[in-house]
Parts: sequence; C-alpha cells; structure tokens
Amino acid sequence: MASYKPPVLLDIKPNPPEGELHLKPCPFCGKEDPVYWQYETDVGPRWKVFCLGEECGGCIDTGYAQQRHHVTDKWNRRAKE
Repeated sequence: MASYKPPVLLDIKPNPPEGELHLKPCPFCGKEDPVYWQYETDVGPRWKVFCLGEECGGCIDTGYAQQRHHVTDKWNRRAKE
C-alpha cells in the first residue's frame, strides 16, 4: 500500500491588481487579497486559490490545475452578480 505524502508548498503568488489572473474578493468572508498557492504532487505541480482571512480559509483546489487560470475561473465565478 502506498503511503500518503502531504503536498509540498512550492510558491505563493499575490493577487495581481488587474488582468485576467486578478482574483475577486473571497466569496466567503469578503477579504480583498486571496493568493495563488502552488504545491507539488506526485504527478507534478498544481495551483489553488486560498483566502488568508483570519477566520476564513476559503479555498478552490481542483487537484488538477496545472496553470493559474484554471483556478482563477472557478474562484471568480459567482452565482449572481
């Protein structure tokens, strides 16, 4: 049986102020500056978006996002605007 290895943090990128990689505020707590979080898996690096809100921890992690724009689209999607 394979043993579990927790993901290894590779990089944290701040939210760009504008452009197609700009992230909307956190949909859970409203904090304005979520970050991109790159981590290593057995099959290569992946990206997620993570809120650094003090009591939040909102996150979008598809498990397959090899580029930041894959999670940007999911984070920025809202039910209604």
